[in-house]
Amino acid sequence: MRRLPIYLIVDVSGPVSDWSALMKGTLEAIDHQLKRDPHSLETVCLSVIRIANPPIQVFPLTELTECDGKYFEDISKTESSGSLGQAFKLVAECIPTQVRRKTLLDKGDLPVLVLSIVGNAVVEDISEGAAALSSTKPGMSSVCCFSEAVAKAIESFSDCAFRAKPDAQAVAEWFRTSMHGFWVDYWEGEVRDEEALTWRDQEFYRTTPSLDQTL
Repeated sequence: MRRLPIYLIVDVSGPVSDWSALMKGTLEAIDHQLKRDPHSLETVCLSVIRIANPPIQVFPLTELTECDGKYFEDISKTESSGSLGQAFKLVAECIPTQVRRKTLLDKGDLPVLVLSIVGNAVVEDISEGAAALSSTKPGMSSVCCFSEAVAKAIESFSDCAFRAKPDAQAVAEWFRTSMHGFWVDYWEGEVRDEEALTWRDQEFYRTTPSLDQTL
């Protein structure tokens, strides 16, 4: 079974007073959502990046069954925020060493999914980090934020910029929707590739003389 690498970028400083409690509830909801899904249990490898100054990888890509709940306690501690662009750069640095690439003998991991929850993080300097992340060719980058201004600032640098209410279940729903969208896009791509391969095979056999014709 191929792994699905997910980098979850979490802002530890947010626009509401009880941000720490909101993040704790959000991460617990996401953890519960993933672990009750048999397919996710078999495929997901999770890494958490904390937006700080500088950003911190709380833990590298780890199989979901080995992710301990104590990590989520650490993430929900409030501190001064940092830059989303710098967090993107850190993910771009992690991907080449942590994600299994395709080889002649191994299909490698599935395309990388980068999901970001943004509160008070700096987003004005996002372009350089977004370019670094884009160079790694992730399968999807989706951002959940809580203000229209932030959504507009980052919409051109992600596949989806979603503005949510500051509510744990709303953010967890964004996570679920992003996962669903990723799988839909992935399988549609697989079908297109299969159809293209089938067409090429048919074209090859149509234009290539049979053994009887060559004798």
